[in-house]
Amino acid sequence: MDVLRTALLVVVILATGCRRGYVIDVPRNRVTYQTWDEGNGTQRFPVLGADAATFEAFEIPGVGGDFGRDARKVFERQHKIEWADPKSFRFLGSNFRADRAVFRDDRAIFMRYGVSGNIVRVEAADPDTFTRITPGVWRDRERVFYGLQGFVPRDIASFRLLDHAGWARDDKAFYWYGRELPGAAADSLTICAADDTFARDARAVYWKGWPVPGCDPVTFQPVKPPGQSRVWQDGGRLWNHGGRTDREEWIFRVVDEASGDDHRGPPRMAYRRYPLPVAGP
Repeated sequence: MDVLRTALLVVVILATGCRRGYVIDVPRNRVTYQTWDEGNGTQRFPVLGADAATFEAFEIPGVGGDFGRDARKVFERQHKIEWADPKSFRFLGSNFRADRAVFRDDRAIFMRYGVSGNIVRVEAADPDTFTRITPGVWRDRERVFYGLQGFVPRDIASFRLLDHAGWARDDKAFYWYGRELPGAAADSLTICAADDTFARDARAVYWKGWPVPGCDPVTFQPVKPPGQSRVWQDGGRLWNHGGRTDREEWIFRVVDEASGDDHRGPPRMAYRRYPLPVAGP
């Protein structure tokens, strides 16, 4: 048995060139993913949950990387791709770039996503109708997907992207990355050229899809105070955005000398005590 085990391991390691790949130890039911580089030498990572008796390395045409599968599971390097079907898992297309590929099997869609680049399932996506609109934006028969996040627009048949990143519309509504603008007027809504996170119609100003309470769409304009980054002005008030929250990457701030309260938004806005100096537009 020891002779057989040693022979098996030698064959597999030689097949990987002592550099990178899978090492399959059937007698011990153990699969290891092995790497090598000059800085770290040889490193070995257990492929947890792999069935060594049915495990094999395989290539996916159109995609680089090291993939493995057994009778029930699919792996990339040492990572299991949750929910993936080993019999039908395959490349579908590129997303932002070649190393951010999109995959499918007969039941689901998968994307390489996040800082780690691990491959994860896209919830509720229909693999048979999943197509790319533009890099990073996909659709199926009823949903639009920005990365892993999908939403159902009011009219998928007329859905289209606008010229500014994040903005879209159909014949019934406007959207910012899937967030519908409540009550936006189709005949008057425009996206602000100076900062396309803002839009306005005849009734309201919108920031990332949220209406900004109390902001006047008629007089809303960018200004650049001395020594300050661009802020916005409507009438005599200044608005600026900054600061992190748990709900949104950036909040929007109204600069108001009358209030020192700091509320978390959106849609409630946060206030700063002192106004910024105003320069001409």
